[in-house]
Amino acid sequence: MRIIATSMLIVAAIIFITCHILQRYYDWVWLGFLRAAAEAGMVGGLADWFAVTALFRHPLKIPIPHTAIIREQKDKLGTSMATFVADNFLNPELVGEKIESAQLPKRLGQWLQEPENAAKVSGELGTAVKGIMDVVDDKEMLELIDRTIDHQIGDRVLAPELGEYVQKLLDSEKEEPAIQFLSEKAFQWAVNAGPTVDRIVNRDSPAWAPQILQDLVGARIHRELVDWTSKVSRQPNHEARLAAKRWLYEMANDLQNDPKTIEKVEEIKQNILAKEATSSMTEKTWENAKEFLLHTSADPNSLLRRKAHQMVMTMGHSMATSEKVQEVITERVVAAAKHVASNYAPEITGIISDTVERWDAAEASDKIEVLVGKDLQFIRMNGTIVGALAGLLIYTIAFFVLGV
Repeated sequence: MRIIATSMLIVAAIIFITCHILQRYYDWVWLGFLRAAAEAGMVGGLADWFAVTALFRHPLKIPIPHTAIIREQKDKLGTSMATFVADNFLNPELVGEKIESAQLPKRLGQWLQEPENAAKVSGELGTAVKGIMDVVDDKEMLELIDRTIDHQIGDRVLAPELGEYVQKLLDSEKEEPAIQFLSEKAFQWAVNAGPTVDRIVNRDSPAWAPQILQDLVGARIHRELVDWTSKVSRQPNHEARLAAKRWLYEMANDLQNDPKTIEKVEEIKQNILAKEATSSMTEKTWENAKEFLLHTSADPNSLLRRKAHQMVMTMGHSMATSEKVQEVITERVVAAAKHVASNYAPEITGIISDTVERWDAAEASDKIEVLVGKDLQFIRMNGTIVGALAGLLIYTIAFFVLGV
C-alpha cells in the first residue's frame, strides 16, 4: 500500500509538471483544470505523507518539532493509555453494571451442571491437587506440621481445656451414649468370658482345692459377672453407671482446678511429643495422606473424584436455578470487582504504562507502524485524491464564477 500511495503522489507530480510544460505551448482550457487537480493532489498527498511519517519518525530525518511523536512521546502515550483504560473500563459503577447484566452465576451454573463439564472441572481439581503435591517439599511440610503441633498442643496447657470439654459433655448428658456403649461391650465380654474366669480360678486356687469346687466357683463368678454387667447395660440409674458419672465429674474438676492433675497431664503430653514414635507417626501419616491424595485425585472413579463431580453438578444446578443463589453470588462478585476497580485500578493499568515504558522507542514505533501501516497508507492515498478533487473544485469555481 505504501508503494501505491507513493506512486499516486509521483503520478500527480508528473501530471503537474507535464501540464505546466504543455501550457507554455498550447492554450488548451482543460490543461488548467488538470494542472489544478494535480497540484492540489500533490499538496494533499505531501501533507498526509508528512502527517503519517511524523507519527513514527522525523520526515526526511529533519528534527522538526512535534514529529516522531511515538518515539519521543512513547512513555507519555503509555501513561495516557493507562489513564484512559482506568477511567473508561475500570470505572467501579461501569464494572458493576457489566457484571450484573452478564448474569455470570446463571450462565456458569448452566455450564457446570452438564456432566461432561463437571467432569472437566473435577479433573482440573485433581490436576491441581497433584500439582500442589508435586511442589510441596516433604521435609518442609513435616517441619510445618511439627511446628503446628508444638504451637497448638506443645505450648498450650491442655488439662483445663480438656476438663472444660468433659464438663460440657456431662452437663449436656452427651456422655450417656458412650457409657451405654461401654456397658454393652462389657456385657458382651462377660458372656464370653467363661473360659477366662475358669482359667483364673484354677490358677489362683489352693493346690488342695478339688477341681469340682474350682469349677463351681468359676461358674458362680461367671454368672454373677454376666448378671452384673447385664444390669449395668439395662439400667440407666445403676450404681456403677452413676459412679462412672461421678468419677467423670471429679476428673473434669481436677483437670481444671487440681495443680497435680494438670501437671501430670502436661508431663504425659510432653513425654508423648518428645518420643521419636510421635515424629515417626507424623511422617507416616503425611506419607499416607499424600499417597492417598495423589491416587484418588488421579483416578476418575475414586470416591474423591466422584464426590467432587457430584458437588460441582449440585453447585451448578443451584447456581442455574436458584435466583437467591444467583443474587448472592452476583452481589459478592460485584462488590469484589468494585473494590478492586476502586482501589487497584492504577496498579492494574500500570501494567500498560510499565510495559510501554520498557519498550525500545524505535522498535515500538516500527511495530505500531507495521500494525496500522495499511490504514495509514490509505490516509495518504485519500489525501492525494481528496486534494485533487478539492483543487479541481476550487479552480472550477474560480474559472466560471470569478473568470480567473
